[in-house]
Amino acid sequence: MSEEELYNQELREAMEVKGPNDIEDNADHVQCRICWGNEEDPANPLILACKCKGSVGLIHFQCLKSWVLTQKQEKPLSASNMNVRSFYWKRFECEICKQMYPYTFKIAKTIYKIIDLTNEITSTTSNNYILLESMPLDKNTSRNIHLLTVTPEQNEFKLGRGHESQVRINDISVSRCHAIIKCKPDGFYIEDNTSKFGTIILLKGKLRLKASHTMAVQVGRTVISFTIKYVQSEKEKLKSDISKVLDSKNKG
Repeated sequence: MSEEELYNQELREAMEVKGPNDIEDNADHVQCRICWGNEEDPANPLILACKCKGSVGLIHFQCLKSWVLTQKQEKPLSASNMNVRSFYWKRFECEICKQMYPYTFKIAKTIYKIIDLTNEITSTTSNNYILLESMPLDKNTSRNIHLLTVTPEQNEFKLGRGHESQVRINDISVSRCHAIIKCKPDGFYIEDNTSKFGTIILLKGKLRLKASHTMAVQVGRTVISFTIKYVQSEKEKLKSDISKVLDSKNKG
């Protein structure tokens, strides 16, 4: 995926937010609820990041980013698993209205990331890496991010519920070793490890089906399996039968 494609994908997924001009009676409430300032610029806009209104409605993006950073915790590294760093937030939500924050916001075509691990990544490694982000389910407001760093000694990572997995996922529907992420010269691949419920991939574009290969597609709670097979028509079947009869007569 090119940088432009990645940017467009992030732009589609980012939450669109409003600013001071979109609130009622904004003359009395144009100030950040954390720093109480009302100045803003393109890198640090005042935004409505949740359902809060009035004097606590607006917040500077950088103030929100700093506050979220104070809630971040990191799981201790183990001697046998130095290539995986796991960060987590017990609650990734507004402390007042309890609305869950997204990872990214957008104003027009500008993306603002609440969580940015670029500095930590560049300061700790120059190798290939991949970031895994948790997706919220139901009322669960916790968030997890796993940083997997590839080295010559380790280019595969197990995902699952068991202790042998480098990336632990505490969910009953996840097998002990559910899938394996592999880093190859042309990119990262995920391989299902014959898990009970399978590994689902969210498609972002077109997918070409291979002949005699079964592909399962889930829409909501419904799973549909597709298999491309060659089906001989009646006309082709008749020609085939005639050819077999002629061949047998010639041999006789």
